Amino acid sequence: MSDGPLPPDYSSPFRRVADRIDRNQDAPFAGAFVIVTPDGSVEELLLLDKTANPAVFWSIVKTKAEIAIAEIDEHQRRGGPVSWRP
Repeated sequence: MSDGPLPPDYSSPFRRVADRIDRNQDAPFAGAFVIVTPDGSVEELLLLDKTANPAVFWSIVKTKAEIAIAEIDEHQRRGGPVSWRP
């Protein structure tokens, strides 16, 4: 029996992306990332592209971060709590 809810499994998104990388060994790898925020939100990406360009990869990461920050800022402007989870 448990005394309460189980803690979140923060490592599962990393295993999920690692499994996807393993399943796509023959594909042209162009980058991967996993972001797990303190509130448990997850962003993940496996990019497979034979014309891999580091600038494209990093612009995707940057854009996802900018969108998340904008959503949080807007929520807080409307009086939402800091711990809001999109």
